[in-house]
Amino acid sequence: RIQHNLGELEAAEQTYLVVLREKQNDAWALNNLGLIRIQQKRFADAIAPLAKATSLKTGVACFENNLGVALEQSGHYGAAGEAFARALAADSSYEKAEISLARIEEMGNTEQDTIDVAALAESFRVEPAVPEVEDMEVAAVGTMLLEALEEDREPATTEVVVPEDDGHRNR
Repeated sequence: RIQHNLGELEAAEQTYLVVLREKQNDAWALNNLGLIRIQQKRFADAIAPLAKATSLKTGVACFENNLGVALEQSGHYGAAGEAFARALAADSSYEKAEISLARIEEMGNTEQDTIDVAALAESFRVEPAVPEVEDMEVAAVGTMLLEALEEDREPATTEVVVPEDDGHRNR
């Protein structure tokens, strides 16, 4: 989340993928992965992880709202309206969802939507193969997050320590 908050979206995306390789059903990592993809304007790519997050953890207004944004920006207005309505059902004071739902309803005739959000949620998987990591910082942050998740606690530090070359490594 640190990288995400700093605007380092590509590094944060890789970190969330590392987490999801170990914990496929981490709803917060799925939501945050989807949110990054929204911020990158990769709306269609955001739908599946957000759909899975909402299926794993129902009644979380921000999850539903993020799914609604991804669906709306991908042209799935009917499904987006449903997601915004669920966000409001979870939190009636969620102003972003209220504004978005009103915008969708104003459009009218959104019933032609054919996207199967439940099937996308069910099928979303992060491949277990670990990619080659060139950036030691991404690897270190991913390891730190995994350790914190395994202990079900917040990471102890926000500082990443990358081992320095001590001159003893083979080149």
